[in-house]
Amino acid sequence: MKKYMTILICLFIFIIMITPIQAIVEDNGQYCNDSAGILSSSTISKINERGASLERQSGAQVVVVTVKTTEGLSASDYAYELFNSWGLGDKDKNNGVLILIVTEQKDYWIMQGDGIKSIVSDSFLANVVYNYEFNDMVDYGNNYDTRIEGAFNSICSKLDNYYYSISKETVQLTYPIKVFLSAIWGGIVILLAYRIKKNKNALKKLEGAEILEEPKKPSVISTEKVKAPKVKKSEPKRPVNERQTPPPVTPTTIIYEEAPRYTSKLVVKSSSPSPRRRSSTRVSSPISKPVSKPSSPSSSSVSRSRGSGGGRSSGGGVGRH
Repeated sequence: MKKYMTILICLFIFIIMITPIQAIVEDNGQYCNDSAGILSSSTISKINERGASLERQSGAQVVVVTVKTTEGLSASDYAYELFNSWGLGDKDKNNGVLILIVTEQKDYWIMQGDGIKSIVSDSFLANVVYNYEFNDMVDYGNNYDTRIEGAFNSICSKLDNYYYSISKETVQLTYPIKVFLSAIWGGIVILLAYRIKKNKNALKKLEGAEILEEPKKPSVISTEKVKAPKVKKSEPKRPVNERQTPPPVTPTTIIYEEAPRYTSKLVVKSSSPSPRRRSSTRVSSPISKPVSKPSSPSSSSVSRSRGSGGGRSSGGGVGRH
């Protein structure tokens, strides 16, 4: 018996736990989910177009959901479950907003993500609800199109202005850095172009030039006469007392023959100037990197990124008071 009771209790707890999940309307992937059927087709189209434009610029998501009943849940609990189940907004920024309208229960709830509670604050949402008379709208069921679209546009404009101011500040801070980097890259490109042009001119000059071999240097013949060392001849000593008598002179005939004269001409070759050498130059090719532009999403797309792991909200918001 205890075993059956334990099984029934566990089954009851399981049913209670999955009941809020089953009660949530299915996500259609757009910015307007009119399950209650209270909005016109033109209003739905305008909401989808404006929501897609906002998400392309900032990643924020503002979604309108209309249901007839929350199946026993309060509007705030239903909005909390739906917001976190769909994962509205960017995963890191948590910048989603949900506008929930419950027609049969005459109730509504507007909830924002944790990342933009200081921008789309509860006081701002309270002013939106007051200006577009949400209490009168759900009580009497009139002017759904005008009031829901007006509240939707007010929230989108608030987020547009916030993200525009952030992008403007970012541009002002990064502009000097971009100018500095652009100047550096421009200097590098000009230097590469100059080196390429210089190398091309050097190659044109060397076209048709012949490579000459370096001639051997001739040996230089010295013209200076080497003087032979003087040799001292020893003469016999004459006796002091003896009288020297000259030798008898015999008549002789001396015939002189003129020897041929030879003149030697010395040719000294000077070293020739060094031949032209062909210098080899190396041309460095310029380095270029392709620049790819980020593809912008299509403006005609009105589908919303589905929220597995998207933005979350810890609760709060503005409802009927």
